[in-house]
Amino acid sequence: MSFKMKYDIISDLLPTGTKRRPGGKINVKFLVAHDTGNPGSTAKGNINYYRNSPTIAASAQIFVDDECIRECIPAVHGTPERAYHVRYNVTTDNAMYGADANDAAIGVELCWGGKIDGAKSYARYVWVLAYLCYKFGLDPKRDIVGHETLDPKRKIDPSNGLKHIGKTYNQLITDVAAEYKECSGKSAKPQAASVKSGKTHKVVSGDTLYKIANVYGTTVAKLKALNPEIDVLALQVGSTLLIQEDCKSTDSGKSPVYGTISKNSPTLSHLAVDYKTTVANIEKLNPGINPLKLQIGQKILVGYKSASTSSSNTTKKTSTKKVDSRLAEYLKHKPVRPYPGSPVKRGAHGKDVEAIQRALKISVDGDFGAATEKAVKHYQAKFPFLGVDGIVGYNTWNVMF
Repeated sequence: MSFKMKYDIISDLLPTGTKRRPGGKINVKFLVAHDTGNPGSTAKGNINYYRNSPTIAASAQIFVDDECIRECIPAVHGTPERAYHVRYNVTTDNAMYGADANDAAIGVELCWGGKIDGAKSYARYVWVLAYLCYKFGLDPKRDIVGHETLDPKRKIDPSNGLKHIGKTYNQLITDVAAEYKECSGKSAKPQAASVKSGKTHKVVSGDTLYKIANVYGTTVAKLKALNPEIDVLALQVGSTLLIQEDCKSTDSGKSPVYGTISKNSPTLSHLAVDYKTTVANIEKLNPGINPLKLQIGQKILVGYKSASTSSSNTTKKTSTKKVDSRLAEYLKHKPVRPYPGSPVKRGAHGKDVEAIQRALKISVDGDFGAATEKAVKHYQAKFPFLGVDGIVGYNTWNVMF
């Protein structure tokens, strides 16, 4: 079924090779809602300003006013390109979507104020956000985020512009979802909630997924995976979020084995050595764990053992052997680039992969393919205390950075 094209999207592209239009293809994962912050400025006026100031590294793909929708950097007319609409040094976009907004999101600017008819401008803004969700397979309730959410210390858009039109951000998201349904004939329905048990959090006023993730030492991406039915940008007060699943064995013949974070074993790497397992396996067993925010006394599932036997591959060694002293030296210090929270391996994309490729001194394209995996293995082989598996886990990351 096609999408109802209520409005035209005018192609008004900026010249290539400037800081306003830096180039570079993007894989669209989400949308960033902006407003211009300049009352009375029109879509065409803003684009003309960009055109006349090509040395400034700030831009967005689409501008919307009461008369038109204009695209100045390819988003729907041609292959989507990068625009500089969110600072790279903010990290909320990475936590929420696993990517920098400039490299994975389309920026849509709302024009408001002055002689602009706010109702008409808003209607076009809502429609184009809905259309972009349809075109790129996004969920309006999950995959649109306000600039102010990503950069709260500096930005107040789009809520500031919406306020002058008599709207709120939550109303915008609701209206985009309704527009999506009307124009496509279908709802972007989230998955039905599954029945799970484990550590939970009851949403209170003022909660955001990012705030909750920080409180529990996890990531937004993991919370989204555990709670597919939750509207991450409009959490309902009183709703319950699963923070971490119960780590119960699905095999009734086995029982879980837990390790404890302590002064002698302060990291997952230490537990992996203690229990003859791997960091990757521990992270898989504990989807809510953030290796950078472990606490002394915290219980970590490290594996399972047969209830009928006294020893297994996950029984803690009786010897006092700890992490290799050479690795321990690397683990004493924080890496110059923070560990992303989970292993980076073949199939991954983005800035972390680019950083790895730069560290390995190979071609940088942001895609973790066979060549990168081979280079990682070659790098790991230089260090006898690293496993050679081609995966950049916690240990390899700390040595590399």
